[in-house]
Amino acid sequence: MEPITIQEILDWTGAVPDRPVDAGQIVTEISKNTKTLKPGAVFVPLKGEKFDGHDFIDAAVSAGAAAVFCSRREQNVSVPRLMVDNTLLAAQRLAAGYRRKLAPRVVGVTGSVGKTTTSSMIAAVLAKRWELARTQPDMNGQIGLTFDMFNLKPSQRVAVWEMGMSLPGELTRLSNMAQPDIALINSIGTAHIEFFGTRERIREAKLEILAGMPEDGVLILNGDEPLLWELRGTLGKKTCYYALHNPEADLCGEILQSDSAGQRLQVRGCGRELEVYLPAIGEHNVQNALGALLCGILMELTDEELRTGIADFETPEGRQHIVEHHGVVVMEDCYNASPDAVKASMKVLSNLGTGRRYAALGGMRELGAYAPEAHRACGAAAAAVVSELWLYGEGAEDYRRGAMEAGMREENVHICTEHEQIAREMANVVKSGDAVIFKGSRLMNMERAMKRFYELT
Repeated sequence: MEPITIQEILDWTGAVPDRPVDAGQIVTEISKNTKTLKPGAVFVPLKGEKFDGHDFIDAAVSAGAAAVFCSRREQNVSVPRLMVDNTLLAAQRLAAGYRRKLAPRVVGVTGSVGKTTTSSMIAAVLAKRWELARTQPDMNGQIGLTFDMFNLKPSQRVAVWEMGMSLPGELTRLSNMAQPDIALINSIGTAHIEFFGTRERIREAKLEILAGMPEDGVLILNGDEPLLWELRGTLGKKTCYYALHNPEADLCGEILQSDSAGQRLQVRGCGRELEVYLPAIGEHNVQNALGALLCGILMELTDEELRTGIADFETPEGRQHIVEHHGVVVMEDCYNASPDAVKASMKVLSNLGTGRRYAALGGMRELGAYAPEAHRACGAAAAAVVSELWLYGEGAEDYRRGAMEAGMREENVHICTEHEQIAREMANVVKSGDAVIFKGSRLMNMERAMKRFYELT
């Protein structure tokens, strides 16, 4: 973190010190964790469902905190208390001030599925010209992105920040904090539909990314998504579209050749025409890559920088990472799951291996009343691709029902109560040349079945 002063903290947050402070005192860390806090840091006590960080203020002082944010009027502390109504909102205002001070060019990325993959592609492209900051794993939410932003360095002239949300209003706060110069929405799916009810309302929540953008900011949208395409000319911001299937988009792509390792693409639009190699498979990844390339074009990268940048992309861990294990092609896709992601993964799986295909699917979360229908649809999508299916957790019965309605035989659909059962049964049937996938929502812990499968085979 670049040093800042107590006065800057007070100016940016509106905090009121409970005693006289040295306004010029230097602070080099903003911390929410007393176990890693360094002497001279400012401690931010956060309130959770099961804890209140205010209970750890004494530990922060013992660790060397120079000051603490505080919303408890009655709490006595031996260092200055910077009084605020809400410590997380204060930290977000502080992060916004820090971002303004360092003034990088910010690219914000959101969407229902594929945010991390898309932001990774953008980072791979932009890194060809600039040293950049990018969102660390699992740090795209209200707390994660806030404190990740304090890692920004003056030498990082570009930041690629992923922005996640599950409730209305959350993306507004992230956008006001990160103030993206370029914002990209790559998809409007059904993730978190439990909290929104319709995809149209999810779209409105995604559009909150506009909240913190400057007047001359640019919005990049997926032109293959009808809910985004119909917005053209209505948003009051310069808007550019990319698409694989929509020829009217500003930047269009065509798949020239593909195999199990990647795809060769023709890209046209925005005054450019070039051929690139994308080391990832699936049409959804082509769309993500086109969004990344369009971002690079808007930031005036050369054709060579675009080509070499996208070729350097590496699939993030746990997200459609494809490996070969003793002759078996394995798609490691355990990080999370939504209906759109499961269906996309099935399309990718259909092109893997030379033998049979198998799937181990964990339940999907935060779908509300849509959950039974979504699991049945994904079960049907799996039935069109795999020879045998192992199901685990909430939603397993609906997966099974959808697969059997699509024609899968009952004896080839297995509902399992333990990861060990999945691994053992799969290990008994999978042979060299086959392809398998492990996928499920984060709480399903499908990586446990995958790791045990590796041990058994």
